[in-house]
Amino acid sequence: MNRDYDLFEKLPDGSDLWRRHVHGLLEAHQEVVEMSKTTKNDCFAMHLKTKEIIARAQAGQTIRHNNGTTDWRE
Repeated sequence: MNRDYDLFEKLPDGSDLWRRHVHGLLEAHQEVVEMSKTTKNDCFAMHLKTKEIIARAQAGQTIRHNNGTTDWRE
């Protein structure tokens, strides 16, 4: 079962800016990485119904998964 996820960018003032909606865990991870290449702000993917953050890219450098692992961005 694939869930729907929403992607956000954390702005310097602390607010969250909605960027787009994607379908599936793999696409959400890939899109967070791609989005982080275009900004200096942190980016994350969230399943809105559960409020679970499944991926986070910090300042365009790394992506952290909900299982605690970290990968370097391509």
